[in-house]
Amino acid sequence: MADTGFVRFTTATDTDGEWANESSLTSGNTGNCTTSTNSSTHELVLSGLSLGIPAGSTINGIEYQFRADHDGGIGFEKYKALVRLNGGDSNSKQFLLANSPSLFSDGGSTDLLGLTITDSDVDDLELVFSVTLNPVSSTFNLAGNTSDPSPAIKVFYTEPEAVGRISISEGRLSITSGRLSLS
Repeated sequence: MADTGFVRFTTATDTDGEWANESSLTSGNTGNCTTSTNSSTHELVLSGLSLGIPAGSTINGIEYQFRADHDGGIGFEKYKALVRLNGGDSNSKQFLLANSPSLFSDGGSTDLLGLTITDSDVDDLELVFSVTLNPVSSTFNLAGNTSDPSPAIKVFYTEPEAVGRISISEGRLSITSGRLSLS
């Protein structure tokens, strides 16, 4: 089974106008994207993928990761993350954040996160973050990082079987008068 490796998104959309520094989360940028809240929801949608999965491939699983923490509040604060396709629904997972940055992940090589997905719509995946129902005001930090990609997504897939193709990764192929030799 092949995978894309962790790939960062190219677009960050603040649906409520409550996040700051969203560009820290897109390709080639680093730093923290932040929002402050108490008892309200602030949604941030990451999109814009170009995964390069070959046509005809079967999507086997999805995994995502992000680094986050919070300042203030009364201890562990709640952060919800989900992967969705074209604005549809998916299984969401709630993460409890500490006062120091931690790496969080969900999914895996055989986990489709509740999605029905094909090779033709895989680039339409979105990673959505929201902060919900906090008892006191906190600042939430979502770290953009290129060396340990965050936030990022990895897609596991099986390539279609090649029919009628010869593939040589090393050496030389020579065909002379109906005779095949490899060296």
